[in-house]
Amino acid sequence: MEVSYKRSMSCSYLVLQEPDEEFQNTYQTHILLENQIVGLCSCKIQKIDGKEFFYYEITGGQTLCNLFENKKFMRKELEEWFLAVVRVMENLDEYLMNRDFLLLHPSYIYRNLDSGAYLFIWFPQGSRMADLEFQNLTEYILPRIDHQDEAAVTLGYGVYKESVESGLRTETLKTYIYTEVQEKKDEWRENPVYEEETEKEKERQKILDDFYNTEEEEEQGISLREKVLACTGMILLIVLFLAIRNFTNISVGYLCLGAVALLAVIGGGAAVWYLLRKGVRVEKKKSISSWEGEPAEDEAEKIEMPLQEKEEQEEVGKTVVLHGENAAVPYLQQDDNEFGRQYFLQKEVNVIGKKKDCVDIWLNVATISRIHAKIVRKTEGDFLIDLNSRNGTLLNGRYINPEEEYLLEDKSIIVFAESRFCYYCS
Repeated sequence: MEVSYKRSMSCSYLVLQEPDEEFQNTYQTHILLENQIVGLCSCKIQKIDGKEFFYYEITGGQTLCNLFENKKFMRKELEEWFLAVVRVMENLDEYLMNRDFLLLHPSYIYRNLDSGAYLFIWFPQGSRMADLEFQNLTEYILPRIDHQDEAAVTLGYGVYKESVESGLRTETLKTYIYTEVQEKKDEWRENPVYEEETEKEKERQKILDDFYNTEEEEEQGISLREKVLACTGMILLIVLFLAIRNFTNISVGYLCLGAVALLAVIGGGAAVWYLLRKGVRVEKKKSISSWEGEPAEDEAEKIEMPLQEKEEQEEVGKTVVLHGENAAVPYLQQDDNEFGRQYFLQKEVNVIGKKKDCVDIWLNVATISRIHAKIVRKTEGDFLIDLNSRNGTLLNGRYINPEEEYLLEDKSIIVFAESRFCYYCS
C-alpha cells in the first residue's frame, strides 16, 4: 500500500493507490464512497493515468503520532479514544462493512482539533486482522501513558490484556470501561469519608452562592431597597424643611445652609458604610480563594510579577532560547523584521504550533494551526514536515505536501501560514 499526501487549496488529503481488483467494485466500496459514515474520513476516487486513487480528506486533523509527540495519555483521553474505536466498529457493522479494512496504525488515525472527534481510514486491501491491529495499537499506547495517572495506567493495561486474551470485542471493551468507572464511583461512595466530604462540598457551595449573589447585586448597581430608602429620606427632608419654615422665623438662607450640612453628614456616613462593606467583601473573597486552594490577591500579585517580567523579556529584539544557547545547534530565526527571535533546535523532533502543551516552538499567531509542523533531525540533516496544517507551510516559496519530509538547507526560507523564518545550520 503506497501512501502519499496532497494539498489542494485549503484542503489536505491522504492518498492511497487503488485497492486490490477484487475490492474495487464491491458493495462495501460503494457504501464508503456514497455515504458519510460517522467516524470515517470522507473519501472520493480520482483517476490518474488510468489508475484509481482514494482521496481521504484529513483537513484540520492531527494523527495520534503528532498529538502525543510531546505529551502523555491521561485517563480521559484514553477513555475517549477507546470509545471512539468502539463507535466506529459498531458503525461499520451497521453498514455490513469489514472491520479488518480499518487502518488502526497511529499514523492513520486522526483527531479533528476543532470538534475533538476521532476519524479513521477504511481502505479495502490486503488481509489484515482487526484484532491484531488493535493489539499493536494498544502496545503503541502503553509506553505513552502518564504513569502518574493511576486511572490511566489501570485502563490502558486492562484494555491491552483484554485485546491479547479475547481480541477486539466492542461489547467486552465497553463493559470493561464502564464497569471500571462504576466500580470507582461505588468505592468512593462506600468510603466513610464520603459523607463528610459531601457536607463540606455543600457548605462550600453555599458560601460560594452567597458570595456570588452578593457580587451580582453589587454589579447591578443600587438595589431597589436602597432606592426606596433614598426617596423616603428625601421626602422626609423636604417635609422637615417646610415644617421648620412654617413654624419658625428662621430665614431661608440658614435653612438651606443647615440642609447642606445635614446632607454632608449623611453622605459621609454612606461613604464610611460603603468602604466598610467593600473591606468585608475583599476579606470574604480571600477566604473563598483560600478555601478553593487559589492564591489570595496579594499572593497572586507575587505570582504575576515574574510572568510580567518574563513577557517583557520576550519583546521583539530579544532571543528566545528553548534549550539553552549553543552556537553549533541549528536554529530558526524569525524573519518578519530585523530583530527576529531565534529558536534553537536541540531536540531530535521540534514541533511548531500554537497549542502550548503540545509544541516545542510556540507561535501565538491566529493563522497558525495548533500543531502546524515539525522539524526532525536525522543523520542526513534536518527535515521539515507539515502536519496537515490548515493554512499550509511554504519552503523557499513553494507549498509543501502534508506529512512529507523536505530536507532543509542552510538559509532556507520557511513560512508557517504567515510567519516567516530563516533556517540556519551553521
